[in-house]
This record gives sequence, structure tokens and C-alpha cells, in this order.
Amino acid sequence: DPFTPRFDPQTDPFWDPPKPLLQDPMKPPGAAGSRAMQATRAALRRRFLLSLAAARGQRVTFILCQHGRVGAVGGNDGGAAAAFQVDALQTPLGVQRAALLRGRDVVAFGFQVAEK
Repeated sequence: DPFTPRFDPQTDPFWDPPKPLLQDPMKPPGAAGSRAMQATRAALRRRFLLSLAAARGQRVTFILCQHGRVGAVGGNDGGAAAAFQVDALQTPLGVQRAALLRGRDVVAFGFQVAEK
């Protein structure tokens, strides 16, 4: 229809394109921001690995996607978040002696820290 006004962002003087909330992950940030981000990521990775090491041999509860919840004994994880190796996995279908939980399926995990 030639009489219907159309929106053209190139000709509208009041249109301001939206700004991204986060930087594009494909573009490296500035040098100072990059060092700070790398330090933060390293600190978070260290905390994650320490929590995995502390969970070894402990009773662990895993919260999975779709609100699933299973219990297990933390096993040898190897430091990789791709999969969690666990022993005595308790599921609604029964107990599995050993199992691998895919890292992308695990939303959170928790365990009780033994007092010393």
C-alpha cells in the first residue's frame, strides 16, 4: 500500500538503535577490562574446583534441569564441568552404583561441610 507510512530507521531522526547490554563475546574487550575479567574468571574457576574437591566423598544433592533433584556421593571429577562422576546415585527409579551427570544438565549442587 503506497499510502501507509513505513518505519525507516535510516530517515527517522528520533530513532536511536538499542545498545547491547553486554559486550559481544566475539569482540575482545579493552586491555584493562580483559585483565580484570580474566582475573575474575580465574577466581571463580578456583572456587568451583575447590568446591568440587570438598564434595569428593560427601553426600551431594544435584539440582538438574526441569527441576529434577538427585542425590549421590561425590566421586572423582577430574576438574572438568563437562561431566560429574558420582557414586551411589539415588534416582526415583533406584540407586545406580556409579554414574556420570552431564555438566549442562546440572543447575546447582550442594553438600554439607563436615565440622572439624
